[in-house]
Amino acid sequence: MSRTEILEEIKIAEAEARAKVEKARDDQKVAVANARKDAVVRIQKAEAEAQSKFDSTVSAKREELAKSGDKTIAAGKEEAEKVRAAAEKNVPKVKKFLNESIERMLDVAS
Repeated sequence: MSRTEILEEIKIAEAEARAKVEKARDDQKVAVANARKDAVVRIQKAEAEAQSKFDSTVSAKREELAKSGDKTIAAGKEEAEKVRAAAEKNVPKVKKFLNESIERMLDVAS
């Protein structure tokens, strides 16, 4: 093999090496771009899932609070009815007491 042929083979090998390095860099850029896209998709998916869980939890708590409020209101109405019933029982006694008090005042005034 002559010196010219050897130099020619070295040039070819260098060109092939440069091409392989350039292809590897291009492949690396593509891999990094794909990884970034995948990361963005995963982040968006995770955010959507988190928002969904948040909305679900808030909705469940609102329903729980509404039920609790309904129970409290029902208990309050029941208590108010008991108080009203007790008050109605005492109306005749109060009328009698007021009438007797007025009669005493009239007797004293006469």
